[in-house]
Amino acid sequence: MKVKIFAAVLLLVCLCSSAYALSDAEYTNMMKDSSFAQADKQLTQAYRNALNTLKNYKTAQDKFRQDQRQWIASGRDEDAEAIMGRYSRVRAYTMATRARAEDIPSIAKKYLQEAQSSSRRTTAPAQSRTQARQQAQTRTQTPARTQTPARQTRQAKSSAMDTDGYPILGMCTGNSVRIRDNPGTKSKVIGAANENDMFVVLGIRHEDGAYWYAIDNPTDTGTAWISSQYVDTDKGDAYGTPAYNMALQIMMNFGITPQKARALYGKPENSEHEKFYSEITGGDMEEDTLEYDGFNLHYLDGLLNHVDVSGKDIAFGSLQIGDSEQKMRRVLGNPSGEGDEGCTYEISDLESLQFELRDGAISAMEWNHYLD
Repeated sequence: MKVKIFAAVLLLVCLCSSAYALSDAEYTNMMKDSSFAQADKQLTQAYRNALNTLKNYKTAQDKFRQDQRQWIASGRDEDAEAIMGRYSRVRAYTMATRARAEDIPSIAKKYLQEAQSSSRRTTAPAQSRTQARQQAQTRTQTPARTQTPARQTRQAKSSAMDTDGYPILGMCTGNSVRIRDNPGTKSKVIGAANENDMFVVLGIRHEDGAYWYAIDNPTDTGTAWISSQYVDTDKGDAYGTPAYNMALQIMMNFGITPQKARALYGKPENSEHEKFYSEITGGDMEEDTLEYDGFNLHYLDGLLNHVDVSGKDIAFGSLQIGDSEQKMRRVLGNPSGEGDEGCTYEISDLESLQFELRDGAISAMEWNHYLD
């Protein structure tokens, strides 16, 4: 099972004000208990299934995600505390997690019904509704047989790519989904994506009655295209911040997959590939490390999760080794944490940028995506 950014939020246990709150270290230790680990896995699967059910209703998805975040932040602790007097701490959290997993379908159904009752047409893009209304008016005012080829051509004309609000992360929701060199079903197939595969989405375009996402090609240089109906996008709480935008640029700079990294930089100076059993996922995971001159890349199940840069003239977003601390702060703002040797920018509870500083200049840089 792949560990991806969207699903990883379920493995996060946030620190909260309650004296009984589950710490990160305690959560990791609890995962060694087979019953708790199985309940957590059940919760993750229920969450994914619910997101898939709500994929055509973005508002419902957003509400459901927020509901789950609140439960992880405080609801799980409250549920466990209610029964902790009768059971051990691990058992109480196991029961609370399992109960949540069982409740998720009904929670998702509630948000789905709300979205459907408010409007059964919310899944249709605004542009498509406008076109449908215009076409209906045209049919009413002018018989179909009088439409000229020129009129039909204008109606089928494709739009320019919309890049407002991009780039963002995208996750594939199907298997063997075709990746093409241009938008449209007649374009050349250059690859395929499977469920939970991740990529950086650069924009969206309407072509021949459908919407297509432009993505940073995950296995080769350049841009590729994929049908939007098989992609789930999530801007997340950190969307639009300088640190979030730099993280996306780092993924594109170094390659979100090992194949992309090799396409960008060629054969690494050293590479390692391992397979190991993960207690968190309950299955085998693959680990790849690629070492290049001046930087190292680390991947889990084919997805970039760590970059460290020590060489000069290597782009780390818009920063490089030797840039001043003032420039770093000008680009990213004030850091989340500071120490004697450097500072950290927390993008989320699972993701951060770290900078080592020496004599007022950047001497090393890291991007990390944490996994419990």
